[in-house]
Amino acid sequence: MRKNKLSIIILSFVAAGLLILLSACPAPTAPSPSPSPSPSPSPTPTPILVFYGPEWPSPADPSYAYTDSGDNPVAEADAGRQAGLAGGLVINYSSFTLSAVNDLWWAFEAAYPPQLSFTGSSWEHEETLIFNLGESKLGTGVAVWTGTIGLSYYDGGLITTMVPVRCTVTVSGAGASTFTAANDVHDLYSNLDTSVGALAPVTGDMNATVLFETYFNSSWQPAAELFENLSTQGTDQCMISFGPAFAYTVYE
Repeated sequence: MRKNKLSIIILSFVAAGLLILLSACPAPTAPSPSPSPSPSPSPTPTPILVFYGPEWPSPADPSYAYTDSGDNPVAEADAGRQAGLAGGLVINYSSFTLSAVNDLWWAFEAAYPPQLSFTGSSWEHEETLIFNLGESKLGTGVAVWTGTIGLSYYDGGLITTMVPVRCTVTVSGAGASTFTAANDVHDLYSNLDTSVGALAPVTGDMNATVLFETYFNSSWQPAAELFENLSTQGTDQCMISFGPAFAYTVYE
C-alpha cells in the first residue's frame, strides 16, 4: 500500500508542477499555418500537325462516282478496264468533309501503285509503273508513270516483245488543278512514302482521269483496246490495277 501511495503523490506533484510552469510562462504562439500553394495549371499541349496516307478511306470522306470521258456511268467492276479505253476512267469526287482535315491531297496509295499486265497471270516487277517526273506536267495537273512490259500476239506467228507503257493521271475541277512531287511533300512530312510519285492538293470537288496506254506501231494507244484488238494467246489477259486514295494532315 505504501508503494502505491507514493506513486500517487509523485504523479500528483508532477502534474501540479506542470500546471504552475504553464501558468508562469507565456504560452508560445503557434505559428500561423502557411497557405497551401495553389496548384499550377497543367500546361495545354501544343497541337502537332500529323501527316497520314495516302490511304482510303480518309476523314475527308468524299462521295465518288466513275464515268467515261463522255460522263456515262461506269460500274465499279468495269473501272479498271475503262482506264485502258479511249478517254480513260474519270473518278468524280464531291461532298468532301474538309473540316475534318487541315491539308488534303489526291494520290495513288503506296501499296497499290499503277500496274499493267498483258499476261494476266501474276504481277511481275516490271509491270509496276514508276513515276516519271520528266514526262509529267505537274503545274498543269498531269502526272505520268511509265514502264516496259511483255506483250505476246499472233501476226503470221507468235510474236513476243517488250512494249513501253504509261499511266497518265489528269486532275481537274474547282478543287484540284496541279500536282506536287512526292519528294517536295516529303521535305515537310518525312513519313510520306515517296514511291507514290506525286500528290494533287485538293480544296473541293475534283476529278481524276486515269488512262493506261501502250506504245505500239509508232503511237500511243489505249492499253485495253490494243490488247482486245490483237490476236493474243488464250491464256493471256489485260490486267490493270491502281489504288486512288487521299493523304491528309490533322492536328493532334
